[in-house]
Amino acid sequence: MRRFKNILLLFEDVIEADQAFRRAAQLAERNNAMLTLAHCTEAVQVDDVAGVAAAGGTWTALQDEWHEQLEGLAAPLRKDGLAVRTVVLGGIPFREAIGLVQQRGHDLLIKAARGSHGPRQLLFGSTDLHLIRKCPCPVWIHGNRAGDGGYGRIMAAVDVSDTTPVGEAMSRLILDLATSLGETEDSDVHVVHAWSSVGERMMTAARRGLLSQAEVARDVAAEEVRRQTLFEATVAPYLKLPVRLHLHLLHGDPREVLPLFVVDRQMDLLVMGTLARTSIPGFFIGNTAEDVLRQVDASVLTLKPEGFRSPVQ
Repeated sequence: MRRFKNILLLFEDVIEADQAFRRAAQLAERNNAMLTLAHCTEAVQVDDVAGVAAAGGTWTALQDEWHEQLEGLAAPLRKDGLAVRTVVLGGIPFREAIGLVQQRGHDLLIKAARGSHGPRQLLFGSTDLHLIRKCPCPVWIHGNRAGDGGYGRIMAAVDVSDTTPVGEAMSRLILDLATSLGETEDSDVHVVHAWSSVGERMMTAARRGLLSQAEVARDVAAEEVRRQTLFEATVAPYLKLPVRLHLHLLHGDPREVLPLFVVDRQMDLLVMGTLARTSIPGFFIGNTAEDVLRQVDASVLTLKPEGFRSPVQ
């Protein structure tokens, strides 16, 4: 079972992050983990000494106010036996948070979603997206609609078509975390893979007509068998775990069918990988992953492959 042992909770607002705070505290208690409560403000340029002085000590006042709030949250947790640290940072939030992850070896970063959302959309704030793209440890963005009743339905989105060592390791990581959370939460875990065939894409692209309908049908049937075989092999090691697993092989564009599945099945938590197949620094979230995330209203747990190095140093 995969356990988080060194959790960082990043606050933007104490009230908005109330549910994320409860989730972080529950995880820390269940995993006997260290919990760090952190806030970063960039309201004042901390390296502008003259500006801070002219503002009448605004930066110091902000630091003291946040330190008091964080300590107020930490105190009852410490009484219950949890190991809790607090830290107030100054600078660009995503950079400071990633720096803290790198310095202290956090294995999970939790943050409340920041941004407006509708029934079919969760718009992450800029800090959220920077963390999803660049943070080396898993990032758990607690959705605005998430309640306190736990995660009854967890969705693990895997790309079994990526048979490279990195791709296979990512699928295992997604399934390890999803099933571990499913066991501790007593949740139903829905393992989902979405697929389409090359022939279908050719027929719907500008090269329409290069293949006959019969050829496309054969291509689709063959691809379905191939994906089913890969899917079954990927999930086989997890079928004996004490978790309620539900397997779904979805035919269609992942950017369309995955968000629909999340919404239609009312998934509470989406676990997925976000690394794009590119070596360009800063482009660490694939187009498919970002398109999916922008359309869901569930909480999301996003993962990077082992050995991922953040462009933020």
